[in-house]
Amino acid sequence: MLYNYICRLIVRLCMLAGAARAYFVNPTVFSDFFGGKPAAPAAYVFWGLMVLEMIFGIFPVGANTVGSEKHRKSFYLPAGKNAPDRAALKKYISKSNKRAAYVAAVWFCVFITLAALRISRRIGVAETALICMLFYVCDLICVVLWCPFQSILMKNRCCLTCRIYNWDWFMLCSPLIFIKSFFSLSLVAFSTILLAQWEIAYKKHPEYFWEGSNTNLRCENCTEKMCRAKAGIR
Repeated sequence: MLYNYICRLIVRLCMLAGAARAYFVNPTVFSDFFGGKPAAPAAYVFWGLMVLEMIFGIFPVGANTVGSEKHRKSFYLPAGKNAPDRAALKKYISKSNKRAAYVAAVWFCVFITLAALRISRRIGVAETALICMLFYVCDLICVVLWCPFQSILMKNRCCLTCRIYNWDWFMLCSPLIFIKSFFSLSLVAFSTILLAQWEIAYKKHPEYFWEGSNTNLRCENCTEKMCRAKAGIR
């Protein structure tokens, strides 16, 4: 699974490099694409790949990590026959929600800053799209190499236990809301569905997200070893 994510990171780095090259060589490709005019084929490919990734997140197909799928009943392996310790689960929920709120506050500040820059026209369509592409790469850097949310704000052990694992698409796509285009707003819409799906599941079944009740999230049951590269960097 780790190698799968490394390959995906390499693909995203290539996509970012291609977008950066277009920005300096032919910057009108961004305004043409989001404006509904004929654009470079790569722009449609990039959009299509992002949409497909989100569709596979909404309706999972193929290999996905337990961390990203733990909100589903099929990935829940109860710890024993008894119901989860309600007091301990309540404590987990309170602590987890508080730390998730820290992340939401930080991201809101980033979002408001980007919104101000976009509204004041200090950045245009091309710059907004490039920033989202950069976030697109940073998303997998967080999974494979180092995650500031994990290390600084959430303090979770690894991706398996990450409360905000599936927030990534909404966080990286949300700046596109300031570009009025089918292509941008479709990405925002799919990312919102992913976020809503995750949060509704957490609200209904927080025990799926806690290693105290879901033994699939424990180190001894992990078969993915997604933390290997991160452990080396630490």
